[in-house]
Amino acid sequence: MKKSIVCEGVETEVIADFLKNEGCNEIQGFLYYRPMSIEYFETVMHMQKAI
Repeated sequence: MKKSIVCEGVETEVIADFLKNEGCNEIQGFLYYRPMSIEYFETVMHMQKAI
């Protein structure tokens, strides 16, 4: 079907590893970042660009 799969709500490495092995294309959830203000989000994004 050539669809991209996004899995939300991932909270542990075990779940993330399982989803990666099952072919999930994108993973998001508390494992990677907690909810944050827009100001902090912008700071994180600027830091990512600098890497």
